[in-house]
Parts: sequence; structure tokens; C-alpha cells
Amino acid sequence: NFYVGIPDELRQTAKQSLEYRLNGDFTKALTLLQPMAEKNPDSSILKYHLGLTYHGMKNYTKALPIYEGLIGDPAIESPLLYSDLAAVNYAMGKKNKFVDYLNRSIQEFPENLEQYLKLAFYYQENGQLAQAEVILNKGLQVEPRYASFYNSLATIAILRNDKQKELDLYKKAVFYDFRYAAGHSNLSIIYREKFDNPKESLIEALIANELDPNNSHIKNIMGLAYSANGNI
Repeated sequence: NFYVGIPDELRQTAKQSLEYRLNGDFTKALTLLQPMAEKNPDSSILKYHLGLTYHGMKNYTKALPIYEGLIGDPAIESPLLYSDLAAVNYAMGKKNKFVDYLNRSIQEFPENLEQYLKLAFYYQENGQLAQAEVILNKGLQVEPRYASFYNSLATIAILRNDKQKELDLYKKAVFYDFRYAAGHSNLSIIYREKFDNPKESLIEALIANELDPNNSHIKNIMGLAYSANGNI
């Protein structure tokens, strides 16, 4: 918790600046933070929120040195800082730094599962499928029941045109997390489109719809599955 042990005035300033940013009013956040940061130059939390504000304003050249100055600061020690550093470097076209900071986050905070997905997606988007698999499998060593890892691995199987592996991975996703609606949705699609199995497609679509009834994509899948079964 970033706010533990800091004076109430600084805590309230940081929280108010967060509210401004969430409402899209970065100018108000900056106006609030700058004088307080000048008055309290040793406050890590105010520096971090100042960096976040510049980041939100897309003023990356000001956000980056603030973030970099907080590396190793025990008051801000968190995978969030590495994620922010990665995002700013990516926005500035420094893709190697983006990869470096996500790898560093994974090394120092292995329990933060979202970082594996971010890095794997980057590799996948750049056609580096083997590297993406390595990162996802590394994540599975930390949490072998995380459904999103299997879903991402299935996406790689699609790119390799390996429909059986794709199916097996979606099955694993819902085996470890039955309430993972995306897994059931994807199973419905693959059963219908690649295995010509409308019955299983409909079953999975019904499960997905029960778990996520507001998802229009799932409703579309259900309509197709019902049609394939001759019920419409």
C-alpha cells in the first residue's frame, strides 16, 4: 500500500489527484500536485502521482525521468511502476526498454500474472511465437491454474494452424476456471468452425452466456449454434 505511513495531507493530495485523473482532468491534478511536490521534495508518493499525471497527459519526456528516479524506492516498490515504465517507453518507440522493464517486473514480482500476458502479447504481435510461449509457460510455473495463460497459448496455436492443440488449451482453461466465460466462448467457436460439432458448440455457448449474459458476441455464437442444431 503506497499510502501507509505518509502524512494525511500528502495522502489526501495523492488521492485527490487520482480522482481528477480518473475524471480526465489532468490539468487540475497537475495544479494540485506541483506545489505540494515542491514543498515536499522527498515525497515518493507525490513524485509517482506527478509521473502518472504527465503520463496521462502523454507528456512522456516528463513522466519518464520521474518514473526512473523511483526505481528501487521502497515506498513505490511495485510491479505497477515497471508497468508504467514499460508503457512510457513503448509510447516513445523504445521497444527494447518496454521488454526490459516487463522482464524485470516478472523477475522481481513473479506473482503479478498480468505482466506475463503483456509481454507474451507483445512477442506474439511481433511474430515471435516461441518467445511468447516461453513467457506464458514461465507464468504457468507460478500459477498453473490461470485460465488466461491457456487462452493466450491457444491463440498461438491458432497462428500455427494447430487446431487440436488449440482445442486442448481451451479445455484446460475452463478445467482450471470453469467460470472463465471467454474459454467457453472460444470452445463454442472452435467446435462449430473447426470440428463440425454443433452440439458441443451449443453447450459451450450456453455456458458462456450464463456466465456472461451481457456479451453480445456470445449471443451471436449461441444463435449460430442453435441454427446448426436445427432449433431455429
